[in-house]
Amino acid sequence: MRDKSENASPTAALGGTTEPAGHPGAGRAMGGAEDRTGAMLIQFSRLVMAATVRAGSVARPPLSPTQVRTLTVLAAAEDGLSLGGVADLVATSLSSASRIVQRLVRDGLVDRFAGPGNELRLALSEHGTAVLADVNRVRIAPLRSLLDRLPAAEHDAAITALENIVGAARDTDAIW
Repeated sequence: MRDKSENASPTAALGGTTEPAGHPGAGRAMGGAEDRTGAMLIQFSRLVMAATVRAGSVARPPLSPTQVRTLTVLAAAEDGLSLGGVADLVATSLSSASRIVQRLVRDGLVDRFAGPGNELRLALSEHGTAVLADVNRVRIAPLRSLLDRLPAAEHDAAITALENIVGAARDTDAIW
């Protein structure tokens, strides 16, 4: 007799439903996503979040998902960011952003510097860049493994779909 977990989706291991997406109750089990697309997006976001949590936990120093996000937004900012800019892009309060940044500065992952008009600016340090690169390698490994399990045509279609989604997201600042 096969163990039920053999047939469980990766999402089931992350606390999601073991019901197939087409099952009438699957959408409700996935946090209110009432359709197949919504259910799959929730499951995919759980996979990405689990990979991020795991990658942050093995980083040295260990990083929370919010700290990983903070390093990521700083890495994308060529001229650094103000504390308010970090708070906006990380979608947190100014006081929370201040605490996050203080820890990242203390750990040598973020540098402070004077910007135009002596405004305090924040940027990823060399050490922060190296740590973020390591986190990203760990973060994408399980996702790449899942993609690599797909047949070649489905793998290529998935990559094309991801490129299109990222391209569409770049046209808006709703997520970034």
